[in-house]
Amino acid sequence: EQYQKLADELAQVHTDSNQILSETMANYESVLAQRSQEISSLSHQLEELEKERRRCEEESEAFHKDYSQRLQEKDRELADERAQVKSLAGDMAVQAQKVNEL
Repeated sequence: EQYQKLADELAQVHTDSNQILSETMANYESVLAQRSQEISSLSHQLEELEKERRRCEEESEAFHKDYSQRLQEKDRELADERAQVKSLAGDMAVQAQKVNEL
């Protein structure tokens, strides 16, 4: 009878441990599935952010290229205007000398 009681208790412990293991595995699988879904969502967000970063980088490069071209164009215009002013100043000096000779 004592052996039967011990055998029954051992069987109950075995049943309880199987139940606990089953519940633990179910909880683990549930948490794992949830984390997997979170990782997938974060991965998608990261891809979207990377696309946005590339777009901003391309826009920035285009802006800087355009700005640089406009600056070079203005520099050329100013250089042309300086050359014209120097030429006019030279012409005025020649005209002034002619006036002085008269």
